[in-house]
Amino acid sequence: MGEEDYDKREHSAKREVDDLTNYQKLNSLGGAGVLVNPDEVPKLNETDEDDAKEKTKKKKVTTTKKKKAEKDPTKARDDDMRLVIDAPVSQRQIPTELSLSVTQMPSLGTRVSAAIQIKREALTFDLNDGKQVADLDIGGIFYDSKGKPVNSFVGRLKIFPLPEGSSLTKPIYNFYAWLPAGLYQVRVGVRDLKNGRIGSAMQWIEVPNISPH
Repeated sequence: MGEEDYDKREHSAKREVDDLTNYQKLNSLGGAGVLVNPDEVPKLNETDEDDAKEKTKKKKVTTTKKKKAEKDPTKARDDDMRLVIDAPVSQRQIPTELSLSVTQMPSLGTRVSAAIQIKREALTFDLNDGKQVADLDIGGIFYDSKGKPVNSFVGRLKIFPLPEGSSLTKPIYNFYAWLPAGLYQVRVGVRDLKNGRIGSAMQWIEVPNISPH
């Protein structure tokens, strides 16, 4: 091989390397992957580089926030319980009863109390620290006559079985809200964490006006 042929092959190889480099640069700029002349490849100035870094940073922050939101167990539990509480038909996998009472206190207002009872036989109990216990998600919402929530809660309870042969029935949870006069709908829901069964109940209540005439 002559010296001239060797120089041509070396120049061709160098050109291929340069073209590959330019191809990669173009792809990084969102190009279609077509090899171009080195002189035609646009160069990023310092301002463009700063903008690109800022966009990348914002994208990472947004992605991180989305992942955190997706992984937030408390929000997921609240959303799941809202579906149980607002079910259009009462759920009876765990038979659930709701009782309401009104207490008027002229110097304070009117307190509406709600008591939730369930059939514990529908729960799954496991041994925990030497005791049989069931884990239960529970929640309740007070709605006004326009369907707007005015008070709510979501929590988690540990429920213990009643003594064998016991006929005692007592509420598993009591909650209340101070409400002005008006018509209200109270909704509650429960979910057994172990067996996935759910229960819900709903009642209406009228809060009288106790303001002096």
